[in-house]
Amino acid sequence: SVAAVASVAAIFADSSLVFWSLVRSANGLYKGGRYAESRAAYGEILRRSGAGGSLHGVPIERANLATIHYNWARAAFKDGLHLEALTQCELALAQQAGYPNALIQRAQCQMELHDFDKATGSYDELVKLAMSTEPPPGGAPASEWAELRDRARALRDADPCEVLELDVASLAPPADEGALRKAYRAQCLRWHPDKHTGGSAEDSARAHHMFR
Repeated sequence: SVAAVASVAAIFADSSLVFWSLVRSANGLYKGGRYAESRAAYGEILRRSGAGGSLHGVPIERANLATIHYNWARAAFKDGLHLEALTQCELALAQQAGYPNALIQRAQCQMELHDFDKATGSYDELVKLAMSTEPPPGGAPASEWAELRDRARALRDADPCEVLELDVASLAPPADEGALRKAYRAQCLRWHPDKHTGGSAEDSARAHHMFR
């Protein structure tokens, strides 16, 4: 009937339905473990949304855009692409400040990239958020986020030999200064940014933080 045709036409013209259909498809790829495909799908949704955050002229709520960026981030994290995941977390937080899931994922990415200073700050944000919101981020109390913050801080402030995994015990007793210098220099050369220029952006970022 004319009414039925008009109804179907209205459905296809409803950009919000098109948007959620795309999101469901991308989420289905993620749940199926097809992380690379889900990342591409989330990217396509954001590409179609454009800089203005709308689909076919219909605005998309910032919270929904933040969720898409976060979903892309967790898919990238599953694929071991921590730098890409970190970028998407920052974009999610730009859309929705204090977004708990994005904060959690960002901290995890920073730990994987050995950026312990920024990870300390991210976990500190989660501690404060857990103390002021209900339910707390990730369902974890402030004390658990504080433990992770303290771990990140300890790594940030640790003795270089510990961070670089120098086996000082094998060089002692007594520790020979020349042997220690040689071992330390070997690790510095291992993580020097110039040694990673031909690698991935992920390797370069990790090397940068370790060398620093």
